[in-house]
Amino acid sequence: MRLIFIINDEVTRLHLHLGVFSYLLVHTIRHQLKQKEIKSDWHEILRITNTQKIITTTGQNKDNEMIYVRPCSEPNDSVRRIYKALNYKKHP
Repeated sequence: MRLIFIINDEVTRLHLHLGVFSYLLVHTIRHQLKQKEIKSDWHEILRITNTQKIITTTGQNKDNEMIYVRPCSEPNDSVRRIYKALNYKKHP
């Protein structure tokens, strides 16, 4: 753990709870991946999954309202392998 400067006890508790939650989330993901023979460390998993991007396109309609479209790029084979190992289902 690193030294943090927090204003009050409530924020300190929140910070610690988020840290523990994050650790458990990462540990659970890596455990599930290891069961499927994906033994990459967390930095490698992030590097692989960061190849998939969200592209934001904006436009204006006839009523001068801003329209935002945010499709994801198609995952490559490495990302698909991770998604499949985690039983990730693409939502419409």
